[in-house]
Amino acid sequence: MSAAEFRITTDLAPLRQFQIEANFEETKAWLTENLEPLRTMAVTPESMSQCKQYRASIRKVSARIDESRKMAKAAAPEAYSSFETKCKELTALCEEAANALDVQIKAMEEAAKQEKKNRLAEYFAQVVCDMAEWLTFDDCFNPKWLNATYAESTAQADINAAIDRCRADLNAIRALHSEFETTLLDEYTRTRNISAVLVKNETLGRMKAAEEERKRKEAEAAAKYEEQKAACAAVRMASAGDAVIEEHSEVGQVIATVEREAFERAVSEPEPTYTVDFRVFGTAAQLDELRVYMRTKGIRYGRVPQE
Repeated sequence: MSAAEFRITTDLAPLRQFQIEANFEETKAWLTENLEPLRTMAVTPESMSQCKQYRASIRKVSARIDESRKMAKAAAPEAYSSFETKCKELTALCEEAANALDVQIKAMEEAAKQEKKNRLAEYFAQVVCDMAEWLTFDDCFNPKWLNATYAESTAQADINAAIDRCRADLNAIRALHSEFETTLLDEYTRTRNISAVLVKNETLGRMKAAEEERKRKEAEAAAKYEEQKAACAAVRMASAGDAVIEEHSEVGQVIATVEREAFERAVSEPEPTYTVDFRVFGTAAQLDELRVYMRTKGIRYGRVPQE
């Protein structure tokens, strides 16, 4: 299909006094004759290349008409209105035919892309093998693979590289021998980023160390408390003479019972006072607690005279 040449046949200089003329009828007749078959033309894979040439030719004619319209409008605003209407009528004919081809061409191109994507997905399924658990086609898919200029063999090479990279990343994670390996593998599946996995491993290690240190300090504090509690209980038992507290209940409850009974006896009748000499061995904190306890209970104490 040869391209029509739309041209202005009027001198634009005296345009204000004259109507702008062009070969409207000639161009319209040519467009009507040549564009009619294109409106109903079916685009096939075999005719796609030729249809694209038709589309380009039609748009070239349309562009030339529109360019002439703009030239006339700039040169003669008064005479432009009629000229513009006629030009738009011609360009509408062009656009109608070009769009009819364009819809089909784009549909054919999208279908070709989908077919290419399906072939690449099938290739992925064939080569992924043992990595299927860790990698999907969507994980490694790149939209540029569907471009007509991107060779299918190159896209297949990209797929192979993605599978190899995933295998290497998993081997690197397992080589860490981390106690958090399951969590790290989940992190890799989510991010596909080996650097993020390594950061995650370090973070989990620091968190565990901090938690273990917290528990260690709590255990030390609890042990110290029990030690001091036992020392106080021993002092209380010693202050009651040689009485033995049986281990049938909590030490605190036994001591509370003994103290309550002693108080009741003190109220009912005065108790005799005894003097007991003994030595005490303990830390400074334990001795302070003993001193406070004896003062609280009204027990007098002092140094034993040297003989």
